Amino acid sequence: MYIDCPKCHQTTLSPYDYEELSIRCKNCNTAISKVGEQVKFHEFLGEEKPLIPLQVGQIGHLNGRQYKVLAWSVYRGIHEDSEWSWTEWLLIDQQQNFQWLSFSMEEGFLLFDHLETYSMNFRSVGEYIPTPDGDLPIIDDITAELKNFDGCLPWVTHHFHTYDYYSAVKNNHFYSLEIFHDEASLFKGGQISPQIIEDAFKLPKLHNYLPWNQKVGYFINQFFK
Repeated sequence: MYIDCPKCHQTTLSPYDYEELSIRCKNCNTAISKVGEQVKFHEFLGEEKPLIPLQVGQIGHLNGRQYKVLAWSVYRGIHEDSEWSWTEWLLIDQQQNFQWLSFSMEEGFLLFDHLETYSMNFRSVGEYIPTPDGDLPIIDDITAELKNFDGCLPWVTHHFHTYDYYSAVKNNHFYSLEIFHDEASLFKGGQISPQIIEDAFKLPKLHNYLPWNQKVGYFINQFFK
């Protein structure tokens, strides 16, 4: 599907024809959102890039399935008195199923599946997240903002969008409840080692791309668990 950029008026190709999507113009790098036939452009204020050199379009194999990197997104959130940044890569397999690969210095790599989305009208989160493992106590809550993205996202997004994230863990299952406006999406994930990501996407040693002051934590958190 071809989209006419409303800023530079050049044509860019979207790999998928979603009813709603966000994409980068291949000519001027403007962020474009599309809902039906309506197309708008948005200026992202941040230029944050992923620490890990996993690029849009790369092909990899995880758990016996072939994936293509459809997009990446960089988020920055506030947790208590500290900032927390992470990257999410949207992966799509040959059956058009999505998975989310995330990386942060605090948690390393996590691979998530989407479980369900429901309305939050007249509901509050409270102290627990409803999961297949039962109602689990929330261990972290973060308000985050999308700082940058590249590729094609099958939803509309803007740089000023903020999201509320609530996390819970049980039996090495990581649950993330993401709330935007009145919609909540529940994801379930598990940790995955850097070596598996390196092998899956034919990447060089990932610690080489981290700032020197983060290498120690990376090794401790990932290689010596």
